[in-house]
Amino acid sequence: MMEFGLDPEKHIVGTSGDGASAMVSFGSMIASEYVQCSDHGIHLGVTKVLYLKKQSADAPVDDDDDDVFFVECGNEDEPDEDVPDAGEDTESDDEEEADSLQMVFAYQSTITKLRKIVSLFHRSLVKNEILQKFVKRMNNWRELKLKLDSKTRWGSLHDACERFLKLLGPVKEALNHREIDKTY
Repeated sequence: MMEFGLDPEKHIVGTSGDGASAMVSFGSMIASEYVQCSDHGIHLGVTKVLYLKKQSADAPVDDDDDDVFFVECGNEDEPDEDVPDAGEDTESDDEEEADSLQMVFAYQSTITKLRKIVSLFHRSLVKNEILQKFVKRMNNWRELKLKLDSKTRWGSLHDACERFLKLLGPVKEALNHREIDKTY
């Protein structure tokens, strides 16, 4: 930067990063303001929930995880309306939390099944050829492959689900085919 006549102390007013430890360390060393990217934080939070290994509701939760960060917004002088006062009955909150946990487990179960079925066709040429036979009939004789999501690629779960739903008919037909093992 000095080569271009830029002084980091004067010309750089802020930087942002994805929250990786190297970026946080960089942010603490520079003179300018460092802000963690909220999009990355949201993505990491959603990913953590959707790909979390199933655990019981009684299992302890590790709140010291550095993978996700939260940003508080709003006026700090005003009390939170969501936070119950000391002694206030939180039984309904516990029920809502249990319902939310069950919903997360349902999502996780669906995602796991989708990934197993997609992987079944990705791992086997024979099985994929059977699937493509049904896909071509539905799709004007053009192949269309199932997509497998990646935890690190934003939107890949959406794309995988969208493609799976588009090919649901051919997938069902292929899974019912006599040459496909039913142990997925």
